[in-house]
Amino acid sequence: MEHLWVVFVLGPIATLAVSYTPLGRALIDRLRGPVSKTQLRDMQDEIVRLGDQMAERDHRIDELHERLDFTERMLTRGSGVPDEPDDSATPV
Repeated sequence: MEHLWVVFVLGPIATLAVSYTPLGRALIDRLRGPVSKTQLRDMQDEIVRLGDQMAERDHRIDELHERLDFTERMLTRGSGVPDEPDDSATPV
């Protein structure tokens, strides 16, 4: 009986904290009941849209990787231009 406060105080606090996590939201949605066909279509459209965004980002990352490789090759090979003379060594 002495530890009953834990159930009545910490229980609701823990439940509230869990409800803000993705797992808690999924459990709440599951308890609400079945999903309608329009909600399913909306979710499928969202999944397709997110997949397209991921493909576009993958393509951009590949392009950036190619540019980085080119830049590294140019830096390691050198520009082939002779060094400029030092200003202090030239006669005035």
